[in-house]
Amino acid sequence: MLQGVSVDILKISKHIQKVTELFSSDRQNGEKEFDNIMANVETTANKLGIELTCPRVAARQVHRPNHSTQTINEYYRKSIFLPYLDSLVQSLKDRFSDRNKPSFEIFNLHPKIMKDLSKEDFEKSINNINSTYCELLDNFKEQSILWFDLWKNTEIDAKALEKLNLIEVLEHEHACFLPSVAKAIQIALCLPPTTCTIERSFSTLKRVKTWIRNTMSNNRLSGLCLLSVHRRKIKENIENFMQNETGSDGTGRRKMDLGTGRSGEVWPP
Repeated sequence: MLQGVSVDILKISKHIQKVTELFSSDRQNGEKEFDNIMANVETTANKLGIELTCPRVAARQVHRPNHSTQTINEYYRKSIFLPYLDSLVQSLKDRFSDRNKPSFEIFNLHPKIMKDLSKEDFEKSINNINSTYCELLDNFKEQSILWFDLWKNTEIDAKALEKLNLIEVLEHEHACFLPSVAKAIQIALCLPPTTCTIERSFSTLKRVKTWIRNTMSNNRLSGLCLLSVHRRKIKENIENFMQNETGSDGTGRRKMDLGTGRSGEVWPP
């Protein structure tokens, strides 16, 4: 869900809230949960012949946790498990807090989501959006109600509606006549819900830049990465792509820039 090309941030926000509640429950029952983890750790350590020990406890320690504990389980629970859960829960709460919901509600303009909303719920959502982006959107509330009615009366297949992304919604004829709604959709397209787009680029770079391709130029590397990231679009337009790459003269040869040498001859010969 989080690494998809198109992301429903509202659905993700609700899912993250449930995940946060599960982590908070684990935090409250930290001793029991960590005992289960340590049981697996001890089993693995015994198989590998590793002895579990606590780090040395000094009178003054600034570079690592220095908990004075009686058992190994207690030390690692206090120094690693509980701080990690606290940091994870707090990060999720900050990223998907209630103060960010008005910004996320702009995705309710998608016809797929509007189909499941009543007009009263949609108007509440529009009020939240309008209070957040009122300086950028003129007559947004009136145009949004019209947008809602237009899509409610538009007959469209459920499967086609499910595959409809925001870019296609922006290019629809309804958006052409409602500039404030179109601008709101543009804002939604610019909102970065996750870092997965960047992570996909990193994953592509790892696949493309192998040890046998370390000496390639930056332009070639960028081109290969773009081909890998957008391979679906290239497959859909393979004929146009091949024509652009091989030349439009029908000879099947790539166009080459010919230069002249010092003596005036054409190079390459």
